[in-house]
Amino acid sequence: MENQLTGSHSKKFRVTVGTIFVAEGSDNAEVYDVIFGQARLTSSGQGGEKDSMIIIAQTSDGVDVRTLKLSIDLSGEFTSETDSAEIEILFPRSKIASLWFLSATGTLGLTESGESTDDTENIPSDISETETGDAKDDLEIDIPSDDIPITTTLTISIPSDVYFSGDEIIISGTVTDVFEGTPVILQTVTGSDRVDIAQIDVNSDDTFTHAILADGPLWVSDTYTVKAFYGVNNSVETTFEFTASS
Repeated sequence: MENQLTGSHSKKFRVTVGTIFVAEGSDNAEVYDVIFGQARLTSSGQGGEKDSMIIIAQTSDGVDVRTLKLSIDLSGEFTSETDSAEIEILFPRSKIASLWFLSATGTLGLTESGESTDDTENIPSDISETETGDAKDDLEIDIPSDDIPITTTLTISIPSDVYFSGDEIIISGTVTDVFEGTPVILQTVTGSDRVDIAQIDVNSDDTFTHAILADGPLWVSDTYTVKAFYGVNNSVETTFEFTASS
């Protein structure tokens, strides 16, 4: 998780990555990757010594996108930018859609943390001043609490099948039937590595676009897959070849 907003008795986080193993070791085992999400932590103590957390996120089992809700009893305390803490996931308030009701233990970690006690100091830089103050509770990504009830045609395309270091990759697509307030989720992956994750709003003409700069240590010579998800029942993917600079 990355810290986005720090107050005297609350914190807000962006969930950047995670994995949930359901019924691990059994015949019904499932693995869900967290695509994106948000979390809120509240405390009854001055130093955050008694914490509880709610996480709402989108997860994928490689086929469908599901909504995850976790209620967490967090007994530990984050004291550095890379801390992790043991957590208990509370049943029956925690679930993945209506498929799994979760009761578990696990580990939660920070990749970035703020030290401010001012509610506005750590608001992301792309939020304008007019959106602060009373509106700061709405800064998180608006993630639907339920899977969308429609089946639609989803398409994606990219201009080329081959890219090189420093190229810009433009992903475009369409949704034939739009469910209001639901973004398209895009993942760009190779092997077991995920190099880009994005949620893209659908335009009024039922189209969407997203640009990726193919640069950095995660980009290695390989075949890449772009996966698009729109709710539970709607997904599509395409591939391209990438060659990294020697």
